[in-house]
Amino acid sequence: MHYGVFPSTVEGLMASGKEKNDVLADYIAFLTALLPQTVGVMCYDRKGHLFWAWSAPDASGVELTDTYTGALAGVLKSSRFSRESSRVSLGSATAYIARLEGARGRALGALTVLVDKKTGSMPYEFCINMLQPVLRSLQRELSLRFRLLDSRKKLSVQAAEEKLLHSIEQLAQQRQRCEVTLNAVLEQCQKYLGIETAILVVPDKRIRLVRGCDTVSSTEVELKLHDYLQDTGSTATNILRGRDPEVSADGTMLSMPVLQEGRRVAGMLSLGGWSDAAFSPRRRSRVLRYLVSHIENIIDRDYDALTGLMSWSLFDSVFVETCRSADRPSHVMLNLDLDQMHVVNDSFGRDGGDRLLQMFADVMREHLPGCLMARITGDNFVALITDIDEAEALQRAENICDSFHEMEYVD
Repeated sequence: MHYGVFPSTVEGLMASGKEKNDVLADYIAFLTALLPQTVGVMCYDRKGHLFWAWSAPDASGVELTDTYTGALAGVLKSSRFSRESSRVSLGSATAYIARLEGARGRALGALTVLVDKKTGSMPYEFCINMLQPVLRSLQRELSLRFRLLDSRKKLSVQAAEEKLLHSIEQLAQQRQRCEVTLNAVLEQCQKYLGIETAILVVPDKRIRLVRGCDTVSSTEVELKLHDYLQDTGSTATNILRGRDPEVSADGTMLSMPVLQEGRRVAGMLSLGGWSDAAFSPRRRSRVLRYLVSHIENIIDRDYDALTGLMSWSLFDSVFVETCRSADRPSHVMLNLDLDQMHVVNDSFGRDGGDRLLQMFADVMREHLPGCLMARITGDNFVALITDIDEAEALQRAENICDSFHEMEYVD
């Protein structure tokens, strides 16, 4: 007898091609004992992909036709397939297609038995009834292997989820730049979730992080965030913590809003490319909620809620590390203070004063791109400029003051 092993969509169903040959060869021996006229056998998975075949040494002239392909699809699609159409002439042989079922009538695949055409005039029901011992045994074999495969996948997914959650916990405890931590979080998402793309945007914090393929951009996620705010509003009262993530039309992109200090929607986390991921929709939702919660905590801890600049505690930590790693002392610290803020607050109210502080933070970002900046307290700001001499640093400070003096505030 000749055996052929074909690629299977049921990857992992059997440990190796040799095991597949050994197991299914036993069934062929059983089958040919029951039906000696058999000249060939083909095994299909539930999606109609051929994953094993056998033919007798003298078998030839078998041609798979469109009629046969259609009959196979009908057998796999429903248990109420046409018995008469499942007996198909294929040149020198007649094909009898049998459906293999598991629990609750779920399709496991199909078995096609090729019988020499000279003796292949048996009615469909007669032939299948003769093969029932083989079909029942093969169904039990495949059902058991599918259950083992499902259990293995569930354990693998559970292990991946636990490793992801553990790595996120560790990252959240580290004291480094917020964007470095968040980028590492997205990297771990790719690693353990098996996704293609991870994007985080928090516009007022200038956070736009993209990892993975470029089929989706941070701009698209910002537009999604804008549409979300248009539909729900910005306050957290419109957000249900237990809600499922937003799902794209094609089902491959999951998105969830990021809240600032638990009060308002500030950003969006989007994870794309779930088509090959083994995570169930329920597990995906749970993981996404967990990720968003930690991202919110990291941002709240490391950013000033009003200006979006670094918190003083993070600035102090990164400042010390920067100075330790410097080859030479060429850094300058700027301390910037807004005078007479009480006049602004008295004239325009606390909201007006807050808006003025936000405007000043924007000016700092414009003139000190890439520098460490923080709001220490109230109207007091600090910035670290690396690899610069004192004269140039002083000029930058004056440029900030000049730009801010030229600005107009309109209530």
